[in-house]
Amino acid sequence: MMPVPIGNPGTWITADDYPPEAVRANRSGRVVADVDVGSDGKVISCKVSESSGTTSLDLKTCEIVMERGRFNPATDPKGRPTAGTYHMPVNWLVPDSAPPIDLTSGKFEQVTEFESVIGTDGNIVSCRVITKSDAAQPDPCAKLVPGSPTYSTYVRNGQPSRTLVHYRYSAVAKPAD
Repeated sequence: MMPVPIGNPGTWITADDYPPEAVRANRSGRVVADVDVGSDGKVISCKVSESSGTTSLDLKTCEIVMERGRFNPATDPKGRPTAGTYHMPVNWLVPDSAPPIDLTSGKFEQVTEFESVIGTDGNIVSCRVITKSDAAQPDPCAKLVPGSPTYSTYVRNGQPSRTLVHYRYSAVAKPAD
């Protein structure tokens, strides 16, 4: 059995750890590190097996894992502690990106509901938000500025019709296992 992280490895790296040069360059990416763990559970070494394409993100991943990584050691077939390797994926997102979503309670649901009025000319007349469950989400009406064109016009009895369009978007995230 391979080494098992103690706690949530997703908390080992925070927005404060983001390399400044990667922030300035707006660089994000996924790093996979092979973390060698001794029979005592201590990290022995770390090597990037899949690069993010940004050297500073790759280096910072191993630097942090070496410093903060805590593991229960791998075990042999008889259950005795032994050295092993843990494959650790890390998704680096520029800190201004959305924070991680906590699925501890089982699931996360997000709903956005808004409506807009489309004029007979196919242009936006108005837009208003009805429900937005996450304040950090962009305002859905920000791009539906009065006077701006839409991709559709609506007709009734063959004539252009002023139309109220109701939008509802929802997403549910839950653990896959």
